[in-house]
Amino acid sequence: MLITRKEIQNLGISQYQARALTKHLRIVQIKGRKYFYDHQDVMESIIDRRKNSKIRSRTREQLIQLETRMRHLENKQENYSENLAKIDKILEEGTEAMIRVRDDFAKLDREQEKFQKKREVYRERNNIVPFDLSEEANV
Repeated sequence: MLITRKEIQNLGISQYQARALTKHLRIVQIKGRKYFYDHQDVMESIIDRRKNSKIRSRTREQLIQLETRMRHLENKQENYSENLAKIDKILEEGTEAMIRVRDDFAKLDREQEKFQKKREVYRERNNIVPFDLSEEANV
Protein backbone atom coordinates (compact mmCIF):
# COMPACT_ATOMS: atom_id res chain seq x y z
CA MET A 1 0.00 0.00 0.00
CA LEU A 2 1.35 3.42 -0.94
CA ILE A 3 0.84 6.69 0.91
CA THR A 4 1.80 10.35 0.31
CA ARG A 5 2.90 13.02 2.77
CA LYS A 6 -0.41 14.80 2.27
CA GLU A 7 -2.32 11.65 3.19
CA ILE A 8 -0.17 11.30 6.30
CA GLN A 9 -1.00 14.91 7.22
CA ASN A 10 -4.70 14.20 6.72
CA LEU A 11 -4.38 11.45 9.33
CA GLY A 12 -3.65 14.07 11.98
CA ILE A 13 -0.08 15.34 12.10
CA SER A 14 1.61 18.52 10.95
CA GLN A 15 3.35 19.08 7.64
CA TYR A 16 6.66 19.27 9.53
CA GLN A 17 6.08 15.88 11.20
CA ALA A 18 5.00 14.28 7.91
CA ARG A 19 8.18 15.58 6.28
CA ALA A 20 10.31 14.36 9.22
CA LEU A 21 8.74 10.89 9.01
CA THR A 22 9.33 10.52 5.27
CA LYS A 23 12.61 12.43 4.92
CA HIS A 24 14.83 9.33 4.94
CA LEU A 25 12.38 6.95 3.29
CA ARG A 26 12.78 5.58 -0.21
CA ILE A 27 10.31 7.03 -2.73
CA VAL A 28 8.46 4.11 -4.29
CA GLN A 29 6.54 5.98 -6.98
CA ILE A 30 6.16 9.50 -8.35
CA LYS A 31 2.98 10.78 -10.01
CA GLY A 32 3.15 14.41 -11.01
CA ARG A 33 4.28 16.23 -7.88
CA LYS A 34 3.22 13.47 -5.48
CA TYR A 35 5.79 11.21 -3.88
CA PHE A 36 4.51 7.84 -2.73
CA TYR A 37 6.06 5.94 0.16
CA ASP A 38 5.56 2.35 1.22
CA HIS A 39 3.04 2.05 4.05
CA GLN A 40 5.23 -0.38 6.00
CA ASP A 41 8.25 1.95 5.75
CA VAL A 42 6.18 4.82 7.14
CA MET A 43 5.00 2.61 10.01
CA GLU A 44 8.62 1.75 10.88
CA SER A 45 9.54 5.43 10.68
CA ILE A 46 6.72 6.28 13.13
CA ILE A 47 7.96 3.64 15.58
CA ASP A 48 11.56 4.88 15.30
CA ARG A 49 10.49 8.50 15.77
CA ARG A 50 8.43 7.59 18.86
CA LYS A 51 11.52 5.99 20.41
CA ASN A 52 13.42 9.29 20.10
CA SER A 53 13.70 10.73 23.61
CA LYS A 54 14.00 14.32 22.33
CA ILE A 55 10.43 14.62 20.98
CA ARG A 56 7.71 16.24 23.04
CA SER A 57 5.00 14.20 24.74
CA ARG A 58 2.27 15.83 22.61
CA THR A 59 4.11 14.83 19.44
CA ARG A 60 4.53 11.30 20.80
CA GLU A 61 0.75 11.11 21.41
CA GLN A 62 0.09 12.32 17.86
CA LEU A 63 2.45 9.65 16.52
CA ILE A 64 0.64 6.97 18.54
CA GLN A 65 -2.69 8.16 17.11
CA LEU A 66 -1.19 8.23 13.61
CA GLU A 67 0.11 4.68 14.04
CA THR A 68 -3.34 3.52 15.17
CA ARG A 69 -5.03 5.19 12.19
CA MET A 70 -2.52 3.74 9.74
CA ARG A 71 -3.01 0.23 11.16
CA HIS A 72 -6.75 0.76 10.74
CA LEU A 73 -6.15 1.75 7.09
CA GLU A 74 -4.01 -1.33 6.63
CA ASN A 75 -6.79 -3.55 7.99
CA LYS A 76 -9.31 -1.87 5.69
CA GLN A 77 -6.97 -2.48 2.75
CA GLU A 78 -6.71 -6.18 3.65
CA ASN A 79 -10.51 -6.45 3.91
CA TYR A 80 -10.82 -4.63 0.59
CA SER A 81 -8.38 -7.08 -1.02
CA GLU A 82 -10.32 -10.05 0.35
CA ASN A 83 -13.57 -8.59 -0.95
CA LEU A 84 -12.02 -7.99 -4.37
CA ALA A 85 -10.95 -11.62 -4.51
CA LYS A 86 -14.50 -12.73 -3.68
CA ILE A 87 -15.98 -10.36 -6.26
CA ASP A 88 -13.51 -11.61 -8.87
CA LYS A 89 -14.52 -15.22 -8.15
CA ILE A 90 -18.23 -14.35 -8.40
CA LEU A 91 -17.67 -12.52 -11.70
CA GLU A 92 -15.74 -15.48 -13.08
CA GLU A 93 -18.53 -17.88 -12.09
CA GLY A 94 -21.13 -15.54 -13.60
CA THR A 95 -19.18 -15.29 -16.84
CA GLU A 96 -18.91 -19.07 -17.05
CA ALA A 97 -22.66 -19.39 -16.45
CA MET A 98 -23.38 -16.83 -19.18
CA ILE A 99 -21.19 -18.77 -21.60
CA ARG A 100 -23.08 -21.99 -20.79
CA VAL A 101 -26.43 -20.23 -21.33
CA ARG A 102 -25.21 -18.77 -24.64
CA ASP A 103 -24.09 -22.23 -25.75
CA ASP A 104 -27.45 -23.71 -24.72
CA PHE A 105 -29.32 -21.06 -26.74
CA ALA A 106 -27.09 -21.73 -29.75
CA LYS A 107 -27.87 -25.44 -29.41
CA LEU A 108 -31.61 -24.67 -29.24
CA ASP A 109 -31.34 -22.48 -32.34
CA ARG A 110 -29.62 -25.30 -34.24
CA GLU A 111 -32.31 -27.76 -33.12
CA GLN A 112 -35.03 -25.33 -34.20
CA GLU A 113 -33.41 -24.94 -37.64
CA LYS A 114 -33.26 -28.74 -38.01
CA PHE A 115 -36.93 -29.00 -37.04
CA GLN A 116 -37.91 -26.25 -39.51
CA LYS A 117 -36.06 -28.05 -42.32
CA LYS A 118 -37.69 -31.38 -41.46
CA ARG A 119 -41.12 -29.73 -41.42
CA GLU A 120 -40.50 -28.12 -44.82
CA VAL A 121 -39.40 -31.46 -46.28
CA TYR A 122 -42.50 -33.16 -44.82
CA ARG A 123 -44.80 -30.47 -46.27
CA GLU A 124 -43.21 -30.74 -49.71
CA ARG A 125 -43.47 -34.54 -49.77
CA ASN A 126 -47.11 -34.53 -48.71
CA ASN A 127 -48.15 -31.45 -50.72
CA ILE A 128 -49.27 -29.59 -47.61
CA VAL A 129 -49.91 -25.88 -47.98
CA PRO A 130 -49.63 -23.93 -44.72
CA PHE A 131 -52.80 -22.16 -43.73
CA ASP A 132 -52.25 -18.38 -43.50
CA LEU A 133 -54.41 -16.52 -40.97
CA SER A 134 -53.30 -13.02 -41.91
CA GLU A 135 -55.85 -10.55 -43.29
CA GLU A 136 -54.11 -10.21 -46.65
CA ALA A 137 -54.42 -13.91 -47.34
CA ASN A 138 -58.18 -13.85 -46.59
CA VAL A 139 -58.94 -11.06 -49.06
